[in-house]
Amino acid sequence: MLCTIGVSLIFEQNSYAQISDGIASSVQIKEGDEWRYFKGAQKPPQNWNQIGFDESEWQKGRSGFGYGQSLNNTYLGDMKGNYSTIYARRTFVINNIYEVTGMTLSLVCDGAFIAYLNDLEIIRNNSSRQAERFNVSGFIHELLPGKNILSVECTNDDINSKDYSFIPLFEVHEYQEGGIQ
Repeated sequence: MLCTIGVSLIFEQNSYAQISDGIASSVQIKEGDEWRYFKGAQKPPQNWNQIGFDESEWQKGRSGFGYGQSLNNTYLGDMKGNYSTIYARRTFVINNIYEVTGMTLSLVCDGAFIAYLNDLEIIRNNSSRQAERFNVSGFIHELLPGKNILSVECTNDDINSKDYSFIPLFEVHEYQEGGIQ
């Protein structure tokens, strides 16, 4: 007989015990890193979030996208009244996918967003005005050896808003040898 009192259990797709010294967190994508982005006055091409997509026509900008605030790395002065969505992509490299033990996505977006890992939707949120951290470790199996892509669609709640901010960060937690984890 199994008896639980006031306990919540969460099982992820990749939950397992492991032996290690600990988990090292390597920030794969940090604030200020260069992204390719598309101003969403219209929808981007259908395959915009896939690894093989040709992004050469997209603009380059450092994350910290926005307007109406002094801390924007990429100023979007033409956004207000013209478009409400930014589509952004950033490649990153994983040398050994078997050493990855967890992943965390942190995001500031003034409205709804959808995040994709290698073309697969990993999280959707309807309103994220403050920085939020999401454990996306259940999608480790979607990582590829070598080049990977994180894509995010971030919408401003109001096309005529006085400000907009979009700051994505992505951490990969990796196995380190020795000890018990």
